[in-house]
Amino acid sequence: MIFKNKKKSKSVKSKLRGDNSHLRLKNISFSYDKAILEKISLSVNKGEILSIVGPSGSGKTTLLKLIAGLERPKQGNIYMNSELISSKNMFVNVENRKIGMVFQQAMLFPHLTIADNVKFGIKKRKFSDERVAEVLNLVELGHMKNRHPHTLSGGEAQRIALARALAPKPEILLLDEPFANIDASLRTALRADLRKILAKISLTTIFVTHDQEEAFVFGDKICIMNHGKILQFDTPKNIYVNPNSTWIAEFLGQANLITGQAKNKIASTAIGEIPLSKQGSGNVKVMIRPENLDLLAYGSWQIQHIEYYGHDTMYTLENELKQSIRVRVLQEPAYKIGSKVGIVYTGPPTVVFQNK
Repeated sequence: MIFKNKKKSKSVKSKLRGDNSHLRLKNISFSYDKAILEKISLSVNKGEILSIVGPSGSGKTTLLKLIAGLERPKQGNIYMNSELISSKNMFVNVENRKIGMVFQQAMLFPHLTIADNVKFGIKKRKFSDERVAEVLNLVELGHMKNRHPHTLSGGEAQRIALARALAPKPEILLLDEPFANIDASLRTALRADLRKILAKISLTTIFVTHDQEEAFVFGDKICIMNHGKILQFDTPKNIYVNPNSTWIAEFLGQANLITGQAKNKIASTAIGEIPLSKQGSGNVKVMIRPENLDLLAYGSWQIQHIEYYGHDTMYTLENELKQSIRVRVLQEPAYKIGSKVGIVYTGPPTVVFQNK
């Protein structure tokens, strides 16, 4: 929905030259009693979907509030279409930003019909009925326009919340953990449907989540945050394959970090030689994803634990030096706890981190 504020906006005259991004943040800092965000800089291109992911308290929702205009930065600038919309000294009010937002809760008005809920944020009432029909059909709930919110499922309510946010034709959409309160069995389908809708209308979107899987499947780009800072900003594939720290490697999916000796583009480890994506030297930690390993019938690694997920199996193994490693295979358990097996690396060149 488009938020409203009774304060008058100042006219926008400052422009960022040579910038083609749809939204750009430059050195944004914000604090209450303590620092919440520190020197955040990022850009989002038109029609792009950016996933912002991080633990609770990392500053994700505060960042959305600054973009929406619900808070003002203590330092730094926010530009939309290269025009300054927010800084310490100037501020474009919420209703003039053309930004929509969907929250964890649908927050529909219980006394209004679905159609009237969607119509609520439309300024030009003359054309509101046509626009309501258009966005309800877009979210495939046009047949529910005369119903009331209490008759909807959680997934249907979030679709209506999306329709309400889209009704005023925003240029940018902000999504604050919109699937958090949806049952797991419905979340995947709703996520896929929403992604399809946004791609269809090429709407620039910023999606906040603490769920790494959601961030990967939803975003064209991913921004990883922690303690009010951006730790890495890249495509999902690049971040997964080339995390820039051990923290990110373990935060984004499971990762084995095993010690080794690197020389040029090879690391010698307890499971053999591992190809590296970049030159390495000396004592290192090698990142190995469990799915890039396979088991051999004979070896010195003993199986300590087995987790069977139906579509795959995760083994936890230990060697004589008490080194532990996890292996994920796409089959039902073929070995038992206590069995001794070998491990072979089957993945692409990987990254290493220098031991400190």
